[in-house]
Amino acid sequence: MLPHSLSLKIFQYLELGDRLNCAEVCWAWKSVLQSSTLWSQINVSVEKHWITDSTMKQVLQSYRPFVIYLNLRGCTSLTWNSFRCISEFSPS
Repeated sequence: MLPHSLSLKIFQYLELGDRLNCAEVCWAWKSVLQSSTLWSQINVSVEKHWITDSTMKQVLQSYRPFVIYLNLRGCTSLTWNSFRCISEFSPS
């Protein structure tokens, strides 16, 4: 396994879906992928064609405390359920 800091730099280049998949590979990768720096900015618009309400809920349940910026531009597949979920996980 690579050092944590090096793994973190590599994972920074992955899109959302790839990060979610990598977190399922092994405990060590999941540990690195739980770093707040990887989740402060989430750009879902890059993957707007496959993002679903359940994926959005999964991301927010796991990483919402770290999210500062969330770009949903063009995500027409999301329904009001996703926006409700976003508001529930947003700080007051």
